[in-house]
Amino acid sequence: MGVLAAAFAVAATGATLSATPASAADNCRAGYLCLYSQTNFPAGVGAGFIVGNGVSNSDLRYAHYPENNDAVNDTVSSVINNTGHTIRLYESTGYQGRYINVPPLGRVADLRQRALTVYHNNGSIFANPGEFNDVTSSFKAL
Repeated sequence: MGVLAAAFAVAATGATLSATPASAADNCRAGYLCLYSQTNFPAGVGAGFIVGNGVSNSDLRYAHYPENNDAVNDTVSSVINNTGHTIRLYESTGYQGRYINVPPLGRVADLRQRALTVYHNNGSIFANPGEFNDVTSSFKAL
């Protein structure tokens, strides 16, 4: 499987995403949140996080991809949420800045897409969302 896990858990709510191929799930185990530094969930190029109640990661500068030890912070280009929780990805550490929600069992194959619903930290919808590529710095489950 190529995606190794580091223990983190979280609680999250709803999201808007695009459809992706069913084979993408092959790279991410059930119960995991998997973050990838490239689009389309490439095998062997991702960081997996075990997600459960009460766990989060407020600073992805200290999380590393197992293949190359590169920091996950500001490098996420695709995501698979194979958990029962909505996961919120934030653009800044400490759960700050704009964010997107990834629903339970949701996937985003390309965070460069401009169809994502991006929110301000106060919960209002960002006027011109654009993309969310290479900006994720923290995450939590709602």
